[in-house]
Amino acid sequence: MHLFVLPGRINMDKPIVSVIVCTYNRCNIFPICLNSLANQKDVDKSLYEVIIINNNSTDNTQKIASQFANRNSNFRVFIEKKQGLSHSRNRGWKEARGEYIAYIDDDARADSRWILKMINFIKKHPDILAFGGPYYGFSLKSFPKWFPQEYGTKQLSKYQRKLRKGKEYLSGTNMVFHKSLFLKFGGFNPNFGMSGDNLGYGEEPEFQNRLYNGKVDIYYNPDLKVEHLIASYKQRLSWLLKSSYCMGIANQKKKARNDYNIKDFINAWLNFFIQILLQVQKKIPFKRKVYYCAFPLMFELGKFHYYIRRKITSVR
Repeated sequence: MHLFVLPGRINMDKPIVSVIVCTYNRCNIFPICLNSLANQKDVDKSLYEVIIINNNSTDNTQKIASQFANRNSNFRVFIEKKQGLSHSRNRGWKEARGEYIAYIDDDARADSRWILKMINFIKKHPDILAFGGPYYGFSLKSFPKWFPQEYGTKQLSKYQRKLRKGKEYLSGTNMVFHKSLFLKFGGFNPNFGMSGDNLGYGEEPEFQNRLYNGKVDIYYNPDLKVEHLIASYKQRLSWLLKSSYCMGIANQKKKARNDYNIKDFINAWLNFFIQILLQVQKKIPFKRKVYYCAFPLMFELGKFHYYIRRKITSVR
C-alpha cells in the first residue's frame, strides 16, 4: 500500500493530526502506546505529530519520553505543572500544530493504521469536526477466571453514524476534534477527571455535552480502533467497585443543579437484592456475581454521596 500524502500538507509546520498522549507515572506502560504511534503504517510522518504531556511524573517518564522524541522527529514533549488529566489535555491542544486533535490514553495502543484511517475519514468527511472509535480491552497477562469478559471494551455501533445527543459519548482514549472546537467552546473542565493518583471521570462527556448544546454533531467510526490496557490493579474487584462509585460522583457533579431523586437510591437497593437472587442461580464465579450485583449500586451510592456532600456545603 502506498503512503497516504495530501498535496500541500507535507510541511511539518502544519500536520493534519496532533495526537495527544497525557501521562503520569506510567513509565513501564506508556512506551507501548508510544511505540504504536511511532510505527504507524502507510502514512507519512509529516502528516501527524505526537505530543507527550508529562503531568509532573516522578518516575522515568520524562527520560523515556525524551528518548522517543529524539528518535522520532514528529514527537514533542512538554511538562504540565497543573496536576490533572484535564489540565494536561488542555495543554496538549494548545501546543498542537495540527488541524485536528486526537486523544489516546497512555495505557492504550493504536491500531497500526489508526492515523491512516483517521486521515482518510477527515478527507472523506471534511464537514465532520468531532469523531472517534471503539476500544478493546487487553491484558499483559491472563485475566483472572472471575473477571467479567465484557469489561474494558466499548463499541457503540457496527457502522459509521452520528451519535445520539446526550446519550452517547466518545471514549477519552479514542476521540478526535477539530482544533476550532476548543477555541470556540473551551477545553476540558479541570473539575472533572483524573488528578495524580486520585480516580476521577466525567471530563469527556462534559466537554461533548457542550458540543451537543452548540449544535455540533459527533460521529462514530468503528474502523478507528485502539486497544486499552486493563492493568493488573484494575483486575481487582475492589478497584472495579471503586471505579463505579467514582463514576457516580462524576455523573452527579456534572448537573447544573444539585438535585437528586431519592427513588433512584431506593431502586438501586431493590435491584441489588433482585440481582443477588438472580445471580445466585448462575454457574459463574462468585466474584463475578458480586460485581454484577454491586456495580450499579456503587454507582448510585457515588451519586448520592456527592449530592449529600454538596448539599451540606451549600448550607454552610
